[in-house]
Amino acid sequence: MIKPDFSEKSVKIAISTLADGNMRIFGAEGKAKIIENQSKLGASIDLNRENIARIHTTYDARTDYARYFEITRENLKDFIITKEESTIPISDGLYTKIQGVGLLLPIADCLGIVVYDPETEILGLIHSGRQNLEQQGAAKFIQNLADKEGVNPAGLKIYFSPCARNYQIYALDNQTIPEAATAQLLSAGVNLENIIESEIDVAKDPRFPSASSGDKTTRFAIVVAK
Repeated sequence: MIKPDFSEKSVKIAISTLADGNMRIFGAEGKAKIIENQSKLGASIDLNRENIARIHTTYDARTDYARYFEITRENLKDFIITKEESTIPISDGLYTKIQGVGLLLPIADCLGIVVYDPETEILGLIHSGRQNLEQQGAAKFIQNLADKEGVNPAGLKIYFSPCARNYQIYALDNQTIPEAATAQLLSAGVNLENIIESEIDVAKDPRFPSASSGDKTTRFAIVVAK
């Protein structure tokens, strides 16, 4: 388990490794074990499993890979990690204004982007993979916060999770995932000096699963809270 440094000390981040177990169900492991693994990760930043919402991503026939939702006290039960995965609304990012509510993303090669606004204390987490970034998903998340919540993009603090750092997106002029995400955030008004990147490349680091390295059935996770 890794707890990266972040410029905003009020934001807690934990990232699992292979030693912390699989973070998404792929047949062999049952729901109870995955929930236990996710719960332990949340507990490492003082979260109860009943207060952790998860991003449920899918790769299917949908054309919209930029679905973003606010987590409130009223809808938290719909996104909670203890629910059957198939019943959790499909999303590509979540945000919340509530202290003590965690956002969790199971991930492999793709990028998890933490977004925090010190002014409004809004905390967000984005799943930025190829499909999301091809649809300018990182920029759309920031624009969504600006339009709905009055957030000033220039004041946002950003953290990039470990990812497959050399994975290229051909539709975006062969930009790597971090390069594409950075470009989109800057286009939305985020300041470059406010972006902190993990230097961990999951395709090369044996502590992490990576689909590009042949592991199709394991995920690590990032969880954030304030």
